[in-house]
Amino acid sequence: MEYGKSSDYEEIRREAGTFVAQMPDGSPIELGPNNTYVGVKFANVDFSHLTLTSCTFTDCHFADCNFVRTDFSHSKIAGTTFTNCDLDDTAFLWVSLNEVAFVGCSMSQSRLNLGVLNTVRFDQCKLNYGKFDDTSMSGCHFDQCNLDDAKFTHAPMSDCRFLKCSMNEAWFGFSTIANTKFEKNFALEYHPVFVRLQVEDCILSLNDFFESMIFESNFTSTIIERSNFWKSKVYSSNFDSCEIRHTGFNESDLRGVVIGTTAVAACRFRLATLNEAFIEDSTIHRCSFEGADLTESVSMDSQFTENHLGQGTSYETKFEID
Repeated sequence: MEYGKSSDYEEIRREAGTFVAQMPDGSPIELGPNNTYVGVKFANVDFSHLTLTSCTFTDCHFADCNFVRTDFSHSKIAGTTFTNCDLDDTAFLWVSLNEVAFVGCSMSQSRLNLGVLNTVRFDQCKLNYGKFDDTSMSGCHFDQCNLDDAKFTHAPMSDCRFLKCSMNEAWFGFSTIANTKFEKNFALEYHPVFVRLQVEDCILSLNDFFESMIFESNFTSTIIERSNFWKSKVYSSNFDSCEIRHTGFNESDLRGVVIGTTAVAACRFRLATLNEAFIEDSTIHRCSFEGADLTESVSMDSQFTENHLGQGTSYETKFEID
């Protein structure tokens, strides 16, 4: 059944697991599975534990509502806003979200798996322990959100933005991230994990990722600037046609990294492990390698200018460093 253009309600009751509101004109509106809602507005309503599967929501607005453990699976939600709502442990499995905004919402342990998210905005939301596995994302923005322990595996994304988010132990893996910007994000207590990613045409700027783990990932045509990867593990990852500048890798383990056709400038590798690294057709300019381990590393057709070794740096002739 389709309900629409309702902006107020009077009597509220639950009937057999569904929510029923009495409108001013006497007509009922029922929130339950397999319904369509257009222009519906609700505020301060408890919708917790409801089953809203296979529904369609278009141009709706929910403010200060409780959706704890509500099931939206297989639904289509477009042009809709959730403001200051409690969506903890809510299921959005196999859901299509198009031009949807979540503003100031609590969404801890929410499951957004196996869906499609297009132009979705999460603004100042709690998404810790949220799951985005096997979900495709395009044009999505995460601004000032808590993404601690959130999972983004097998979740391809493009034209997205992560701004000022907490990412302690967040997981990104086994997918492609394209034209996406990570700016001023941080993980100061526990390491974020990036595994087997294809990172293309992205920007990583002003991030603070303490003890991050980057395994078997490929970065192509990506800018990494003014970020801190202190004590990180960057194993067997490739950087091709990238720009890496004013970024710290102090005490990090970068063994086996491959840097090709990449410009590295004003970066810090103090006490870093770079053994078995391979650098080809790249420029390394004004970087600090004090106390770094460069043994068994190889460079070919690369330029090294105005770099600082300092004491304790170990390297061999295959590494053409000045």
